[in-house]
Amino acid sequence: MAAELDCQFMIDNKRVVSVIPARGGSKRIPKKNLYEFEGLKLIEWSIRASISNNYIDQTIVSTDDKDIIKASNKYNIKIHNRSESLSCDKASSFDLLKEIYFNIIKYNADIIILLQPTSPLRENELISNALKRSKNKLWSSIIEFYPIKYFTGEIKNNLWIADYPENTRSQDIPEKFVPSGRFYAYNVKNTIEKNDALGDRVVPIYTEERQNINIDEYKDLEKLKYIYKNNKKYYEYLIKMEYNV
Repeated sequence: MAAELDCQFMIDNKRVVSVIPARGGSKRIPKKNLYEFEGLKLIEWSIRASISNNYIDQTIVSTDDKDIIKASNKYNIKIHNRSESLSCDKASSFDLLKEIYFNIIKYNADIIILLQPTSPLRENELISNALKRSKNKLWSSIIEFYPIKYFTGEIKNNLWIADYPENTRSQDIPEKFVPSGRFYAYNVKNTIEKNDALGDRVVPIYTEERQNINIDEYKDLEKLKYIYKNNKKYYEYLIKMEYNV
Protein backbone atom coordinates (compact mmCIF):
# COMPACT_ATOMS: atom_id res chain seq x y z
CA MET A 1 0.00 0.00 0.00
CA ALA A 2 1.32 3.45 -0.87
CA ALA A 3 2.22 5.87 1.85
CA GLU A 4 0.43 9.19 2.39
CA LEU A 5 2.27 12.21 1.05
CA ASP A 6 3.70 14.42 3.78
CA CYS A 7 3.87 18.19 4.41
CA GLN A 8 0.20 19.05 4.11
CA PHE A 9 -0.67 22.74 4.17
CA MET A 10 -4.01 24.35 4.90
CA ILE A 11 -6.15 27.09 3.42
CA ASP A 12 -7.19 29.32 6.34
CA ASN A 13 -7.21 26.24 8.62
CA LYS A 14 -9.86 24.63 6.43
CA ARG A 15 -10.00 20.88 5.91
CA VAL A 16 -10.15 20.02 2.21
CA VAL A 17 -11.47 16.71 0.88
CA SER A 18 -11.44 15.77 -2.80
CA VAL A 19 -14.01 13.44 -4.30
CA ILE A 20 -13.39 11.62 -7.57
CA PRO A 21 -16.65 10.19 -8.95
CA ALA A 22 -16.07 7.13 -11.14
CA ARG A 23 -19.03 5.00 -12.08
CA GLY A 24 -18.34 1.71 -13.79
CA GLY A 25 -21.16 2.10 -16.27
CA SER A 26 -20.75 4.24 -19.37
CA LYS A 27 -22.98 3.96 -22.43
CA ARG A 28 -20.84 5.74 -25.01
CA ILE A 29 -17.39 4.48 -23.97
CA PRO A 30 -17.62 1.28 -21.91
CA LYS A 31 -15.29 1.31 -18.89
CA LYS A 32 -14.02 4.75 -19.89
CA ASN A 33 -12.67 5.55 -16.40
CA LEU A 34 -10.27 2.65 -16.90
CA TYR A 35 -9.11 3.78 -20.34
CA GLU A 36 -5.31 3.70 -20.38
CA PHE A 37 -3.52 6.82 -21.55
CA GLU A 38 0.25 7.42 -21.36
CA GLY A 39 0.63 4.41 -19.05
CA LEU A 40 -2.04 5.47 -16.55
CA LYS A 41 -5.68 4.61 -16.32
CA LEU A 42 -7.96 7.62 -16.62
CA ILE A 43 -8.98 7.39 -12.96
CA GLU A 44 -5.32 7.57 -11.94
CA TRP A 45 -4.80 10.98 -13.52
CA SER A 46 -7.30 12.54 -11.12
CA ILE A 47 -6.07 10.51 -8.14
CA ARG A 48 -2.52 11.69 -8.76
CA ALA A 49 -3.62 15.30 -9.21
CA SER A 50 -5.33 15.07 -5.83
CA ILE A 51 -2.64 13.31 -3.79
CA SER A 52 0.11 15.52 -5.22
CA ASN A 53 -1.60 18.64 -3.91
CA ASN A 54 -0.53 19.83 -0.48
CA TYR A 55 -3.81 21.55 0.34
CA ILE A 56 -5.90 18.38 0.04
CA ASP A 57 -6.21 16.43 3.29
CA GLN A 58 -8.11 13.39 2.03
CA THR A 59 -8.86 11.84 -1.35
CA ILE A 60 -11.98 9.73 -1.90
CA VAL A 61 -12.80 7.70 -5.00
CA SER A 62 -16.50 6.95 -5.24
CA THR A 63 -17.33 3.99 -7.44
CA ASP A 64 -19.56 0.97 -7.93
CA ASP A 65 -16.99 -0.93 -9.99
CA LYS A 66 -14.58 -3.57 -8.68
CA ASP A 67 -11.99 -2.88 -11.42
CA ILE A 68 -11.92 0.82 -10.53
CA ILE A 69 -11.52 -0.14 -6.87
CA LYS A 70 -8.59 -2.37 -7.84
CA ALA A 71 -6.95 0.42 -9.86
CA SER A 72 -7.45 2.90 -7.01
CA ASN A 73 -6.24 0.63 -4.21
CA LYS A 74 -2.60 1.05 -5.23
CA TYR A 75 -2.90 4.51 -3.70
CA ASN A 76 -3.50 5.16 -0.03
CA ILE A 77 -6.91 6.78 -0.47
CA LYS A 78 -10.42 6.10 0.74
CA ILE A 79 -12.86 4.14 -1.41
CA HIS A 80 -16.54 4.97 -1.21
CA ASN A 81 -18.63 2.02 -2.38
CA ARG A 82 -21.36 3.83 -4.19
CA SER A 83 -24.92 2.58 -3.79
CA GLU A 84 -27.04 1.55 -6.76
CA SER A 85 -29.26 4.61 -6.36
CA LEU A 86 -26.23 6.90 -6.72
CA SER A 87 -24.82 4.94 -9.66
CA CYS A 88 -27.63 5.41 -12.17
CA ASP A 89 -27.56 7.95 -15.00
CA LYS A 90 -30.00 10.24 -13.20
CA ALA A 91 -27.97 10.51 -9.99
CA SER A 92 -26.36 13.93 -9.62
CA SER A 93 -22.85 14.72 -8.44
CA PHE A 94 -24.34 16.94 -5.75
CA ASP A 95 -26.39 14.04 -4.34
CA LEU A 96 -23.15 12.05 -4.18
CA LEU A 97 -21.33 14.85 -2.35
CA LYS A 98 -24.14 15.11 0.20
CA GLU A 99 -23.96 11.35 0.82
CA ILE A 100 -20.20 11.50 1.35
CA TYR A 101 -20.30 14.62 3.53
CA PHE A 102 -23.11 13.58 5.86
CA ASN A 103 -22.61 9.81 6.01
CA ILE A 104 -19.02 8.96 5.10
CA ILE A 105 -16.77 11.72 6.38
CA LYS A 106 -19.49 12.82 8.82
CA TYR A 107 -19.16 16.62 8.53
CA ASN A 108 -15.33 16.44 8.69
CA ALA A 109 -14.62 18.87 5.84
CA ASP A 110 -14.85 22.59 5.21
CA ILE A 111 -14.24 22.42 1.48
CA ILE A 112 -15.03 19.56 -0.87
CA ILE A 113 -13.58 19.59 -4.37
CA LEU A 114 -14.87 17.48 -7.23
CA LEU A 115 -12.31 16.09 -9.68
CA GLN A 116 -13.95 14.41 -12.65
CA PRO A 117 -11.78 11.64 -14.15
CA THR A 118 -13.20 12.49 -17.58
CA SER A 119 -11.26 15.79 -17.45
CA PRO A 120 -7.82 14.37 -16.59
CA LEU A 121 -5.41 17.08 -17.76
CA ARG A 122 -4.73 19.53 -14.93
CA GLU A 123 -1.68 21.78 -14.71
CA ASN A 124 0.48 21.43 -11.62
CA GLU A 125 -0.79 24.63 -9.96
CA LEU A 126 -4.43 24.47 -11.08
CA ILE A 127 -5.87 23.07 -7.85
CA SER A 128 -3.68 25.17 -5.55
CA ASN A 129 -4.40 28.42 -7.37
CA ALA A 130 -8.11 27.66 -7.39
CA LEU A 131 -8.20 26.85 -3.69
CA LYS A 132 -6.41 30.10 -2.90
CA ARG A 133 -9.50 31.87 -4.20
CA SER A 134 -11.36 30.39 -1.23
CA LYS A 135 -9.54 32.84 1.04
CA ASN A 136 -12.27 35.25 0.03
CA LYS A 137 -14.80 34.62 2.81
CA LEU A 138 -17.81 35.39 0.63
CA TRP A 139 -17.98 32.39 -1.66
CA SER A 140 -20.19 29.36 -2.05
CA SER A 141 -18.47 27.49 -4.88
CA ILE A 142 -15.50 27.86 -7.22
CA ILE A 143 -15.71 26.59 -10.80
CA GLU A 144 -13.29 26.68 -13.70
CA PHE A 145 -14.77 28.09 -16.93
CA TYR A 146 -13.65 28.78 -20.47
CA PRO A 147 -15.14 31.53 -22.66
CA ILE A 148 -16.88 30.96 -25.99
CA LYS A 149 -18.16 33.32 -28.68
CA TYR A 150 -20.48 31.60 -31.14
CA PHE A 151 -23.01 32.99 -33.59
CA THR A 152 -25.92 31.01 -32.16
CA GLY A 153 -29.61 30.59 -32.86
CA GLU A 154 -32.49 28.19 -32.42
CA ILE A 155 -34.79 26.14 -34.62
CA LYS A 156 -38.46 27.16 -34.61
CA ASN A 157 -41.01 25.53 -36.91
CA ASN A 158 -38.13 23.95 -38.85
CA LEU A 159 -36.54 27.36 -39.44
CA TRP A 160 -33.32 28.70 -37.94
CA ILE A 161 -33.75 31.92 -35.99
CA ALA A 162 -30.48 33.76 -35.30
CA ASP A 163 -29.81 35.22 -31.86
CA TYR A 164 -28.06 38.22 -33.44
CA PRO A 165 -28.46 40.33 -36.58
CA GLU A 166 -26.76 38.84 -39.64
CA ASN A 167 -24.18 41.65 -39.79
CA THR A 168 -23.04 41.18 -36.16
CA ARG A 169 -19.24 41.13 -35.96
CA SER A 170 -17.65 38.24 -34.08
CA GLN A 171 -16.01 40.66 -31.63
CA ASP A 172 -19.45 42.04 -30.78
CA ILE A 173 -20.94 38.69 -29.83
CA PRO A 174 -21.16 38.51 -26.02
CA GLU A 175 -19.00 35.94 -24.29
CA LYS A 176 -20.61 32.95 -22.63
CA PHE A 177 -18.79 30.81 -20.09
CA VAL A 178 -18.79 26.99 -20.02
CA PRO A 179 -17.63 24.85 -17.06
CA SER A 180 -14.45 23.04 -18.07
CA GLY A 181 -15.17 19.98 -15.91
CA ARG A 182 -11.67 20.08 -14.41
CA PHE A 183 -12.38 21.78 -11.09
CA TYR A 184 -15.33 22.38 -8.77
CA ALA A 185 -15.01 23.43 -5.13
CA TYR A 186 -17.83 23.63 -2.58
CA ASN A 187 -17.94 25.64 0.61
CA VAL A 188 -19.91 23.01 2.51
CA LYS A 189 -21.62 25.48 4.85
CA ASN A 190 -22.97 27.49 1.93
CA THR A 191 -23.83 24.61 -0.39
CA ILE A 192 -24.07 21.07 0.97
CA GLU A 193 -25.39 21.99 4.41
CA LYS A 194 -27.97 24.28 2.78
CA ASN A 195 -28.85 21.74 0.08
CA ASP A 196 -27.95 24.36 -2.50
CA ALA A 197 -25.80 22.86 -5.25
CA LEU A 198 -23.70 25.92 -6.15
CA GLY A 199 -24.88 28.55 -3.71
CA ASP A 200 -25.40 32.19 -4.60
CA ARG A 201 -21.74 33.25 -4.88
CA VAL A 202 -20.01 31.22 -7.58
CA VAL A 203 -16.40 32.37 -7.99
CA PRO A 204 -14.97 31.79 -11.49
CA ILE A 205 -11.48 30.75 -12.49
CA TYR A 206 -10.53 30.60 -16.14
CA THR A 207 -8.93 28.39 -18.74
CA GLU A 208 -9.01 28.30 -22.54
CA GLU A 209 -11.27 26.17 -24.70
CA ARG A 210 -8.29 24.71 -26.56
CA GLN A 211 -7.01 23.21 -23.28
CA ASN A 212 -10.34 21.75 -22.28
CA ILE A 213 -11.23 18.08 -22.57
CA ASN A 214 -14.28 16.34 -21.22
CA ILE A 215 -14.32 12.75 -22.39
CA ASP A 216 -17.79 11.62 -23.37
CA GLU A 217 -17.43 10.07 -26.84
CA TYR A 218 -14.70 8.19 -28.69
CA LYS A 219 -13.75 11.31 -30.66
CA ASP A 220 -12.83 12.95 -27.35
CA LEU A 221 -10.06 10.39 -26.86
CA GLU A 222 -8.34 11.74 -29.97
CA LYS A 223 -8.73 15.27 -28.64
CA LEU A 224 -7.17 14.11 -25.36
CA LYS A 225 -4.11 12.83 -27.22
CA TYR A 226 -3.85 16.04 -29.23
CA ILE A 227 -4.06 18.34 -26.21
CA TYR A 228 -1.55 16.29 -24.26
CA LYS A 229 0.92 16.16 -27.15
CA ASN A 230 0.83 19.95 -27.57
CA ASN A 231 0.93 20.79 -23.86
CA LYS A 232 2.91 17.86 -22.49
CA LYS A 233 5.16 19.93 -20.23
CA TYR A 234 2.16 21.01 -18.14
CA TYR A 235 0.80 17.52 -17.50
CA GLU A 236 3.67 15.04 -17.48
CA TYR A 237 4.35 15.73 -13.78
CA LEU A 238 1.44 13.38 -13.11
CA ILE A 239 3.25 10.57 -14.90
CA LYS A 240 6.65 11.33 -13.38
CA MET A 241 5.51 11.97 -9.81
CA GLU A 242 7.24 9.78 -7.25
CA TYR A 243 4.92 7.68 -5.14
CA ASN A 244 6.24 5.07 -2.76
CA VAL A 245 4.39 1.78 -3.02
